[in-house]
Amino acid sequence: MSLKKSRLGIAGSIALGAIVCILSGCLFFPVTCYAGVLEAPDFQLKTIDGKDVTLSELKGKVVVVNFWATWCGPCRMETPHLNAVYSEYKDHGLELIGISVDRGGEDVVKPFAKQNKIEYPLAMVDEKVLRDYGPIDSIPITVIVDRQGNIRHRWIGYRSEKDFVKAVTPLLEIKDSD
Repeated sequence: MSLKKSRLGIAGSIALGAIVCILSGCLFFPVTCYAGVLEAPDFQLKTIDGKDVTLSELKGKVVVVNFWATWCGPCRMETPHLNAVYSEYKDHGLELIGISVDRGGEDVVKPFAKQNKIEYPLAMVDEKVLRDYGPIDSIPITVIVDRQGNIRHRWIGYRSEKDFVKAVTPLLEIKDSD
């Protein structure tokens, strides 16, 4: 019986460690949670600039939806990559929406956006988006939606500029220069 308890203790410790790692908030290592085709739930949010952004109105574009926060290290590391990809491919039909989960709201997001010269639209998350795209219990989370409005990728964790380019160029029907 003590050997059985010992094995359960080790297995339980490993499981608990994995859960703590996953739920810790920010992930430096990327995890592909979904790669396939699934219709993306529609949403309507107001950007921090006061404009409405609705996913269904972006049909016909490839949309990168990035869930992030100003306090998240991997999110902060992704910001220049997202800026570069948006700048490079926005004229080819790419849209990028950063959805902040910051509890401080626009008061913390606006200064961060200005300091980091974020070019793509930023909005604050709402309960509907959390429910429809969740669980959002680790960030960053990136969802890539094709021109038909289908989710093609859902990633948890930091991604490089090369990762983003590799995912969006086939959907934009652009030959990758790599």
